[in-house]
Amino acid sequence: MTEIPKYDPVPIVTKTGIDYTNKAYDEHYVNTILGPDPPLLTDLHITTAKMFFNNMDNRLITIKAHLSSQNIAKTLKTLVIKGALRPTSELLHVLHTAKSNRLENYTESE
Repeated sequence: MTEIPKYDPVPIVTKTGIDYTNKAYDEHYVNTILGPDPPLLTDLHITTAKMFFNNMDNRLITIKAHLSSQNIAKTLKTLVIKGALRPTSELLHVLHTAKSNRLENYTESE
């Protein structure tokens, strides 16, 4: 299993000029994370709990999401290219960690 590459966007020269929006870099970064043969998932259920800090108190926020698509990896890549999802999203890290069609439990390393 390889490490997740560092996200370090820089302007890239494309056919149409210099890309300062980082769209070309984001697409390349996602392709690097997913690899040539990403896992084919049609449903992805996510449950996570994160600490939410504000000035008043510390709260544990529980988030649940269900993604359903013919190809989750392709859908996430499209969302990154359109700017609706960050290329450093933990959703992509889950797929990078799986690298197979079998995904049971994923624990984010701190």
